[in-house]
Amino acid sequence: MKISEGDYYDLITYLTGLFGIKKIPEVSIDKYKIKFDKASIVVSADTGELCHIDRFPEKEERDKIKSLSLEVSGISPGNRMNVSINWDFVEFQPDPNVRDAREFLEVLDRSTFRYF
Repeated sequence: MKISEGDYYDLITYLTGLFGIKKIPEVSIDKYKIKFDKASIVVSADTGELCHIDRFPEKEERDKIKSLSLEVSGISPGNRMNVSINWDFVEFQPDPNVRDAREFLEVLDRSTFRYF
């Protein structure tokens, strides 16, 4: 499932800082356990070329992250799912209930308040 209304840049910035600065592989936010999987970094804005990494982003890469791939538990009871957060959409695999997906994004959005 893809949710595409909204701008998710702040979520990427927040989560990139959380994983990249703290260098911890998994965090808990509310009832969710979120594990860093990989990131896509813009190498060239002119060509749109991306580089994919499965390590924590370095300081000079953090403002170039286009998407984060995460493993999340707590969205659907008993299931771990892959969540890809891009600048202008979020994609969930496998498809969760729409209400549960939106609730997860709401919790993430509220958690960024302390960061910014």
